[in-house]
Amino acid sequence: MGALTASDVGEAFGRLRRAPVRIVPATEELVVEAWSIATKCGFARLYDAAYVALAQVNGVPLVTLDARLRRSPASRLVEIIGPTEVRTA
Repeated sequence: MGALTASDVGEAFGRLRRAPVRIVPATEELVVEAWSIATKCGFARLYDAAYVALAQVNGVPLVTLDARLRRSPASRLVEIIGPTEVRTA
């Protein structure tokens, strides 16, 4: 894999700026759901489950570069896609 060009970075940044992203505060409901998902999916790290829970609760796909997470049992709970698969309006 070669070095990123300024054009590559510019494209990625543009996709990120156009993505329908919003900040969601952590709630007790979200933490409880994340713990449940971690238990069901055998996650050793709660933050992976938190990402899945956040996507699930909001009815949106989870966007990640983490191939391990994409192949995990969590992919049966929520759609997990890569950044290049993000659909922008």
